[in-house]
Amino acid sequence: MKKNILLLGLAVGFLFTTSCKKDHSCKCHYDEAHDDHTHHKHVNYSLENLSKKDAESKCEEKETALKEDPDHSNVHCDLKH
Repeated sequence: MKKNILLLGLAVGFLFTTSCKKDHSCKCHYDEAHDDHTHHKHVNYSLENLSKKDAESKCEEKETALKEDPDHSNVHCDLKH
């Protein structure tokens, strides 16, 4: 009986420590310069079927890509669940 309870406990513990994949959203906002004015932009990127760690990495990649554009400033992206 103790062995069954121990095995059940280990199985439940394993389920809670594995990273489940789900859909996330990466919300980015930034300023985009135009000749004599600036537009404040908001962009949402869908990140589907990813672990939280992978989604965070992808969102950081999106932020980096936006920052590489010389017309963009004040770039910030956040992962939403």
